[in-house]
Amino acid sequence: MEIGIVAAKAPVPPTSMDRVLKVNRKTPAAQWNRRMLKTLSLALEKDPEADLLSVLPDVYSKTLAGLREGKSKLPKKTYQPDFLQQDTRSLLQESDTATILSPLSDEVTKLLTNDDNLSRAIIELLGQGEVLFQCPHGFSTIVLRVSEAIAVKVVRDVDNTTEYTSMQYLRDQKSSIPVPRPHGLVKMNKFYLIFMTFISGLDLEEAWSQLEDHQKRDISGQLDVIFSDLRSLPFPKNQPLGGVQGEGCKDARRSIRISSEPIMTLKDFEDFIFSNSNSGSTVYLKFLRRFYSPDQPVPDCVFTHGDIRPANIKATQNEDGSWKVLGIVDWEYSGFYPAYWESLKVTNNLSAIEGSDWYLYLPKCVSPLQYPTRWLLDRVWDQHVA
Repeated sequence: MEIGIVAAKAPVPPTSMDRVLKVNRKTPAAQWNRRMLKTLSLALEKDPEADLLSVLPDVYSKTLAGLREGKSKLPKKTYQPDFLQQDTRSLLQESDTATILSPLSDEVTKLLTNDDNLSRAIIELLGQGEVLFQCPHGFSTIVLRVSEAIAVKVVRDVDNTTEYTSMQYLRDQKSSIPVPRPHGLVKMNKFYLIFMTFISGLDLEEAWSQLEDHQKRDISGQLDVIFSDLRSLPFPKNQPLGGVQGEGCKDARRSIRISSEPIMTLKDFEDFIFSNSNSGSTVYLKFLRRFYSPDQPVPDCVFTHGDIRPANIKATQNEDGSWKVLGIVDWEYSGFYPAYWESLKVTNNLSAIEGSDWYLYLPKCVSPLQYPTRWLLDRVWDQHVA
């Protein structure tokens, strides 16, 4: 019987399909993508309508390219505490670049872990912070107390740096105003991190309904002194209106509008204010503006808070039952504006069904009674603003 010899078959080169099926899922680039996919999944669980592009770190594509080409190492896993739904901190990643825009104070530096990765150290610090305020609209402003003396406010980059530059300006030009002192400004991903002193006390909003008439009048008097002092700051020559570092003018109604060009005159400012109609005709607009009589004196430009309300006022009760204003917070709409502007914005939240009598005790210097025509005109105009 003949025994046949079977020739060994030559190895068949792998096809493209084989390569797809046998792809290496353990490469650094693959691990990076799986980590990003998990991050996106967590964001969607918290908010099904989340902007996924804002969730990915700024360096995602650059890191992926480096890993695929073997030019970089896989970043260490991000320190990511468990956060409540729509907590802004969940969008900050260790791989985000942390850019210091204004130097961190020694007090803040001491709070950060001894880590060569600033982003990781900041995320760890924020993860341990006490939430003082969280914007109800999700993945937006959050305020944290990170030590006995330091707080940090995390805001979207579209809100710009007005609050921080105003705190710097008041520290240098009017230290008598009880405003948080700046302790450093950092940009991470699409957010600004504003480090500042923590002001203790109650939000006046929490205490107001329990106060007696004489206590309310006393607080109103204290606020009148504070804001009169604020408004005494001289307006620098040749400086645009709005934020002190040229951040522009803001008009916060249903949404926040920021002027795209420097506003140098009162007319330019009023053109900006009357430029966002969603229903008023050109004729109606011209009719309203005729109430600004040309023979009226041109108002001065004064330093303006832009959002005076009980929630932004910190106060404490003394042993004798009296109340003392400790500080004014939330300066994101501040800057130099026409003198009447504060009187218009102080009633931003006033509605026809208002139940709080706060509006009956407004500080005299910013009361709408100081500029009744402009206040009434703004209320009429407000109905036509988008």
